Formats: sequence, structure tokens, C-alpha cells
Amino acid sequence: MKRNTAILVAVALVCSFGIAILELGPQRVQQQRRVQSEQLLQIPPEEVKSLTIQKADETIVLDRIGDSRWQLLRPLEAQAETGTVQLLIEGLVSAEAPPIGGAEDSATVDLDAFGLALPQQTLIVEREEGESRILFGDNTFDNSGMYVQVDSGPIRILELSLTPQLNPSLYALRDKSLTDWAVADLQTFEVVTQDETIALVRQD
Repeated sequence: MKRNTAILVAVALVCSFGIAILELGPQRVQQQRRVQSEQLLQIPPEEVKSLTIQKADETIVLDRIGDSRWQLLRPLEAQAETGTVQLLIEGLVSAEAPPIGGAEDSATVDLDAFGLALPQQTLIVEREEGESRILFGDNTFDNSGMYVQVDSGPIRILELSLTPQLNPSLYALRDKSLTDWAVADLQTFEVVTQDETIALVRQD
């Protein structure tokens, strides 16, 4: 009798476990879809080939060189600050910007009401498969977020604290290193002033 009871309990546990898996499966899929729907940009960071930042007073163009380096092409040609560019890209692909209710169909939405007809900034992300345009409009009524739109998709709200990372200045994007050589390659070093010369030589 005890053996039969144990078998029944085991069967019940297996059935319960199976039902839980069946119920959790769709829930996880729905949760994943919800997270994806709230992402600002759904692309792998390494696929970004170039970036264009269009503002009212300037246009900044950045181009990827190799796997990790970036070059400024406009408004001047110079080496870019790789860390700042990477933060910009990571912010684009990790930022959450949920769509607002009633604005899913952009064809029937008055973009001017959200400041998107004449956006404060347009960010163009180019990949081999094509490009995506992100428009940055007005702040929300409580100044906690900013209205944004990716291509012709729904109007979204981006948390306002994320906008500085996605709106870097030309100064922040330009590499400010005085030289491009590595310290490990340095063999001699001299400091020359009007009164003296200090010379350093690497021993090892």
C-alpha cells in the first residue's frame, strides 16, 4: 500500500512539473517579446559600421575602422574617442523606450505634437543590412522622459537621464590624446626649458 502511495505521489509530482513547464514556456516567450518591444534599438553593437549625428547647428559623422577604432569624418577628420563611441552604441542597444499607448500607428500620429516633425537630433545608425533613423523630440510633460521614434515605428518615451549618453558633443567624441604612440615603446624622453634640459633614458 505504501509503495502504491509513493508511486502515485511521484506521478503527481511529475505531472505538476510538466504542467509548470508548459505554463512557464509561454510566459517566458511573452516576457521576452515585451522586453524586445521596449528596446530602443535591437541590433548587435558590433554590426554598427557608421554613425551620423544630425543637430540643428552641426552634423557629426563617425566611421568604424577595424574592430574597435573609430574615425571622425565630419565636421573634421580626426581620430575619435573610442570609449565615448562605444558608450553611445551600448546605450542605443540597451536603452528601454516603451511605446506610448495610442501612438502605435505613426501614419496617423501628429509628429509635431511630440516634437518629432522637427526633431532636436537625428541619429543615423548604419549597418550592412541598412540603416536606422532615431528621432529625438520634445520632453514629456513631467520632464522625466523624451519622445523618440525609430524609423517609422511607434512613438516611444526614453528616460531623460539616458539622453546625455546618446547625445555626445563633438568635443567628447574627439580623441584628445597628444600622441598616438604607446608608453611601452618609449626609449628616451627629454624635457627642455629655458634654463635646463632633463633627459631620461630607459634602462630595461
